[in-house]
Amino acid sequence: MNYLRQYIRQILLTEAAKGPADLPDDIFVQIRDRGELAEFEFVKKVGESEKYGPRYNRTVEQKDGIYGSIQLYSVEEYEVGPCNNAFMISWSGATSGYGPMLYDLAMEWATKNGGGLIADRGTVSPEARSVWDYYLNNRNDIEIVQLDDPNNELTDVEEDNCDQEIAGGQNYLYPKPPERVDPDWPKSALSKMYRKTDNATTRELTALGKLVE
Repeated sequence: MNYLRQYIRQILLTEAAKGPADLPDDIFVQIRDRGELAEFEFVKKVGESEKYGPRYNRTVEQKDGIYGSIQLYSVEEYEVGPCNNAFMISWSGATSGYGPMLYDLAMEWATKNGGGLIADRGTVSPEARSVWDYYLNNRNDIEIVQLDDPNNELTDVEEDNCDQEIAGGQNYLYPKPPERVDPDWPKSALSKMYRKTDNATTRELTALGKLVE
């Protein structure tokens, strides 16, 4: 039954995923880059002046029809391990169909500015798990990097060590007894880092005049 639910989620994700060309005329995507923190969200153009240029407000789902935001933090801000200098998703939410576009944009940004993108090491919703599973199993345009656990179970280097609690593996700060560690944790989509170097989403948004920085 779990495999069936996962399959259905992935089918719905594929069929419903929206691209930059699907955005309404007054909806844009804004990147707020604060160094160790970055946010990617849908905004609505609410006016324009000769002196200050266009003005944008965050979208509200009931009012604007499309809502979405993803926040990333550098792993340096958290005690979760070096994790190959990845950026970690700390929060995400979007109108159905529009989340994957933000994930792709965030992944391209994280690859350019760090090692790549990883899931939150604390909590991941079923919807977000479906996105990561889809990246792992269906996206040939994405580089997938396996991360190690705090005990160097997979490699001898420290740079790829990362808290693997979310994948069923070992915790970084409060180690679990061996019997509570899932030996199959490396198979989880959440145990990996994801990189996207083609910048396809960034380029399309830019070409359509839909990217606000």
